[in-house]
This record gives sequence, structure tokens and C-alpha cells, in this order.
Amino acid sequence: MSTKTTPASSINEDQSAKSNNNNLSDENKLSNQPNNASTETKGNPPSEQAVPSSVSMPSRLSTKQKKATLDEYRNLFLETPKITDRKTVFISGNIRDLLDEIARKLGDRKMSVSGLLENMARHHLQTYEEDLEMWKKL
Repeated sequence: MSTKTTPASSINEDQSAKSNNNNLSDENKLSNQPNNASTETKGNPPSEQAVPSSVSMPSRLSTKQKKATLDEYRNLFLETPKITDRKTVFISGNIRDLLDEIARKLGDRKMSVSGLLENMARHHLQTYEEDLEMWKKL
């Protein structure tokens, strides 16, 4: 009986190819799932996995790059806004706690969850302004 020897690099390439195929199929499965935010109904809280994993920062950023992204985030979302004509908005307790932690740790003393949400909503509306107008007409 003859035994066939396979070089270690060949095995690693096969395992890498299988791993890549598995990752692609997982991504395809995720992309075919419905968006939890749009299919949410009254009384059904959004799942904790509603935020895509692609939002996370790359792990190999220099300290200078990390500080730059933090400064950009602070300028975008953690500037204390002037809010007139306040209205009540309800969010889940878990999300509120996370936002409160961000506002306290990254913002200045005047920053609040309401201010953070105001900035996020303004940014979202500015980013999708043209699309939202188009979608309203559908």
C-alpha cells in the first residue's frame, strides 16, 4: 500500500479555500436575511444583531489613525446640539444604556443621550436626503 504525502502548504491552501467558501456562504446567508429594522412590528423589539458586523473598525489602525477617527466621530455625533421644541422618543433600555455610556465617556460634560440621538438623526437625514425624497414618491 502506497501512501501519498501532501506538502503542508497544499493542506493549508485547501483549508484556506474551504474557509473562504464557508465565509462566502455565511455572507450570502446574511445578505438574504430580511432587515430587522424594516420588518419590525409594534411590540416586537429589534434583535441585538440588527447592526451589521461590517461596521466595526479594522483591527490594524495606528494610534494616530484611531485618534483621527475618534475626533471625526466626536465632531459628527458628540457636539452638543441646541434642541428646541423637544419631543419624547422611546428606545429600548439596552440601547439607551449603551448610548449613555458613549455620551459620558466620549462626549463633554454637556453631552446627553438626547443630543447624541439628535446628531445621529441629523446625520442620517443628511446622508439619505436624496434617497428619502425619491422613496417618498414611490
